[in-house]
Amino acid sequence: FADTEFDIANFSLGRINHGNFSFTIFHNANFSYTRLDNVDFSSAELDTVNYSSANILNAVFNKGSLRNINFSFAQLVNVDFLSARLENVDFSYALLNKADFSFTSLSNVNFSNAQLINVNFPNTILNDVDFSFAKLHKPYFFEAQLTKINFASTALILANFRLTKVSNTTFQKSSCVASTFDDTSLSDCNFWHSNLKEAKFKQAKLNHLNFSRANLYKTDFTGTNIGKSELENALSIEDAVLSNGTLVHDANLINNGQGDCNIPLINGWTLGSGNVTKLMSNRSNSNCQFTLESLSTEAAIYQRVNLSDKWDSSSWPYSQAVLMSSEETLNSTKEKISLLLNDDMWELEVFIKFNTPANLRNMNNYWCDDIKLYIVYGTDLELTRVIPNIPANATWAQNGVTVAGGKGRGDGKNQLNNPNGLFVDDDQTVVIADMWNDRIVQWMKGDTTNGKVVAGGNDQGNILNELNNQTIVLNQLNNANVVLNQLNHPTDVLIDKETDSLIICDDKRVVRWSREINTGEGEILIENVKCYGLAMDDQKYLYVSDTEKHEVRRYKLGENNGTLVAGGNGNGDG
Repeated sequence: FADTEFDIANFSLGRINHGNFSFTIFHNANFSYTRLDNVDFSSAELDTVNYSSANILNAVFNKGSLRNINFSFAQLVNVDFLSARLENVDFSYALLNKADFSFTSLSNVNFSNAQLINVNFPNTILNDVDFSFAKLHKPYFFEAQLTKINFASTALILANFRLTKVSNTTFQKSSCVASTFDDTSLSDCNFWHSNLKEAKFKQAKLNHLNFSRANLYKTDFTGTNIGKSELENALSIEDAVLSNGTLVHDANLINNGQGDCNIPLINGWTLGSGNVTKLMSNRSNSNCQFTLESLSTEAAIYQRVNLSDKWDSSSWPYSQAVLMSSEETLNSTKEKISLLLNDDMWELEVFIKFNTPANLRNMNNYWCDDIKLYIVYGTDLELTRVIPNIPANATWAQNGVTVAGGKGRGDGKNQLNNPNGLFVDDDQTVVIADMWNDRIVQWMKGDTTNGKVVAGGNDQGNILNELNNQTIVLNQLNNANVVLNQLNHPTDVLIDKETDSLIICDDKRVVRWSREINTGEGEILIENVKCYGLAMDDQKYLYVSDTEKHEVRRYKLGENNGTLVAGGNGNGDG
């Protein structure tokens, strides 16, 4: 059909393979619900053409002119718009996978509620384009020009805006986690209530930007012209980097968290038991530390923190409270612990326990100071994953490579004993449920000689009243968790990146185990379930297979009663 002119043409519900419409002119054409495979529209002029709900594969619109075009609800895979002109084009609710808009001009184009995967916009001019409520996986805007763009409530996952010029654009309520704005020029842009966690603005030119209520956790502003005063209305600036490389932090949610010698202990803290005092630091003459009073061997202080005006569960559903401090316990140190926040949490209790042998003479060797509590805010959009595109005809190598064990059955660091479930992290670290060794072991990429025990390994155990060193840590009020230090034939394991912890199928329970060094303890998440396999979805729900009840249940973290999703009708193959 090259060099043809169509006036009122209907191709709807059809199928076109290897069609050539190059240099063709269309007026009022209909391709709705049509499948187009290897079709060439290069240098074509399209006006008032309907591609709604079409399936377009390996198509070319290069150097074409597209006006008043409807791609809503269409699927476009491997489609090129290189150097084309798009005006009044609707991609709403469409799926675009590997589409290329390089050197293209887009004016009044609608991508709202669309899903874009690996879509490129380098050197593109975008004017009055709507991406609201869309999901963009690794979009590439390198050296593009964006004017009057609407990214409101958009998921920009690992977006690259490097060397882009952006003006009069709204990012309000968008998720730009780990996105790159390096060397970008942004003016008159609104980031109100956006999630910019770990985003990078290095050497960017920032003028008249609104970061009010934005999450700037670990955001990097190195080399920019922005100061701390311009970020004062942000939701969080914890560990953000200012222009000169200075780290900034959120206000401490703990009252009297530093051991100030001029402030009584009673300010902020309640003495639960024993006696705690403040002593001059052995490292600084201007600083005091919380420590046990002389001749005391045990004490506790606690403080309650109201979350009602600090955390909105509907806006930031996947958030965690982080408690950190400078402390020393018999010359060993710990840094921080975290707690995933649930919808029904309105108050936290921070509990500091001092415990030392009676024969310890020097209280300066056992102290706590700089106690800080802050919130790491998160949304479900951070958990969105790109599913790998594995061809249907893919084949797998038949000769595998040993990455763990291979030294026969045993309990050595280079051995496994009936390994069951495993989980592979993004860096190819392998975590294995070493069932008959009652432990979880970790094998780093490239190290096939020795594994590292990261949970359990203290012989078999599952009875709570046999455990030692039980303690209550930062937690929701009236919902204390008991920690444990043993596993009993664990069968599966996964990594929860939100809390940097392991979730383990262990005998008749599901437990969480911190990945932090020297933790050595876990906590029970779900009890009275004969767990064999585990999975977690993007909304942080746990799926647990129960071999006694022959069912699979879904659990919300923090709850012990799950929802039946499969089975539950007894043993059988029906």
